Amino acid sequence: MQPLKKISKSLKHASLLYNKLLYQQLAGMGLDNYAEILLIISDSEQPLSQNQLAELFQIDKSRMVNILFKLSQNDFITIKQDPDDRRRHNIYLTPKARKIIPEIENILNNTTTMASNGIPSEKLDCCIDVLEIMRKNLSTILAKKTIKMFNDATL
Repeated sequence: MQPLKKISKSLKHASLLYNKLLYQQLAGMGLDNYAEILLIISDSEQPLSQNQLAELFQIDKSRMVNILFKLSQNDFITIKQDPDDRRRHNIYLTPKARKIIPEIENILNNTTTMASNGIPSEKLDCCIDVLEIMRKNLSTILAKKTIKMFNDATL
């Protein structure tokens, strides 16, 4: 098998299995696959907006609104209009969400530990470096395509 084809297949398959195991462990929390959003909000020093979250997760704003609506319905977040910018809606964790953040982090750590079992730390470090370079490459390409699509649409 060609190396590039092998990378593509391995990335997709590892991601699928990792997420499946992670979601199985998170299933009883009523989060679906949105635990990472709560972790990002929790780790942020400043309130995040709907638009910032959509950019971080590389999804369109309307999809993020739907996800946040579901999280809000399940009492994991509150959405408040920014007093300095009425167009901006900031996302805050509820006490219910803050209470389960340590459990989510524990599940994430356990899943990662299981996935990396038997891999020497130097190989993990190399893998992380390679994946970070790939992430940056793909983000750059997607950003350029988004700008090109926007420019093409406005002409």
